[in-house]
Amino acid sequence: MVEMLGFQHANVEFNHTAAKTFRIAILLHVEAVLKEQFSHDAKHGLSALINYVCGALMCIKKSTADRITLLTESWKLAHEKENEGEEEEEAEEDEEREEAGTGEEAEQQEGSGEEADVQDFYDLE
Repeated sequence: MVEMLGFQHANVEFNHTAAKTFRIAILLHVEAVLKEQFSHDAKHGLSALINYVCGALMCIKKSTADRITLLTESWKLAHEKENEGEEEEEAEEDEEREEAGTGEEAEQQEGSGEEADVQDFYDLE
């Protein structure tokens, strides 16, 4: 559960000062709401829990920063290669169309009216 929180808050800048401020704010608020019902043991337990979670968040962010950077770089690289491959395929298809000449144009014109409607739809966009 703490790891899930760490990933959900990966975009938040989190350090020791922020953790201390967060812990103090939560403890003060709970103490203000519960007053005498908030015992010393409860305060100590809640403080320990918050320290654990904040420490885990900092550790998760530190350990996953390299993985996130690697994923981002590899994603960009994969899409660059994919785009290059698509451009090469389109160039080959254009060459084939030019070589085929008007034969394809005649076949397209003989197609059903439904295909023409679909083509008109895409032309409107």
